[in-house]
Amino acid sequence: MVATNLALAEQHRCHQLKEACFKFLIDSPSNIESMVESDGYEHLKTSCPSVLNELAARLLPHETKAAKQITMALSVPP
Repeated sequence: MVATNLALAEQHRCHQLKEACFKFLIDSPSNIESMVESDGYEHLKTSCPSVLNELAARLLPHETKAAKQITMALSVPP
């Protein structure tokens, strides 16, 4: 259900619902596992991949985010 709600929240620009879904997922790794196994996950992946990128960014520790940004900046040709 959370994957479907995330897709709907993104498509209808419902920031509060999106934040509630993120909180639900971040609060428990088992919630993320259940979402990935759900039918709605495939739809979320194809219709709103940016939501999954945002979720991944929120799950990464701050230091890992900084390292990733530096690595990406170095791999982009000028």
